[in-house]
Amino acid sequence: MMVHHAAVVSLGQLHAQPELVVPALMRDFRSTDTLLHSLILTSLAQFEGKARESVRMVVEALKDTDQNVSNAAAFALKEIDPEAASKAGVK
Repeated sequence: MMVHHAAVVSLGQLHAQPELVVPALMRDFRSTDTLLHSLILTSLAQFEGKARESVRMVVEALKDTDQNVSNAAAFALKEIDPEAASKAGVK
């Protein structure tokens, strides 16, 4: 699992090929691993506006009971779509 986590972090740091990486990260979000969820959200944030297709998923993650996940979602939403973040009440 640690390799998977490291790969997600690396993909965010590279923030290359968003047309391939963003959908792959979104698919991985189906996992039940909350640490992975936080890492995915942080990686998506690094794609900024190129990750707009993930906005709906990120908004849903704001409701997560795990505070690390909901905080990562708030950060990601502000980076990906500041207007959507404002509408969702993220400051």
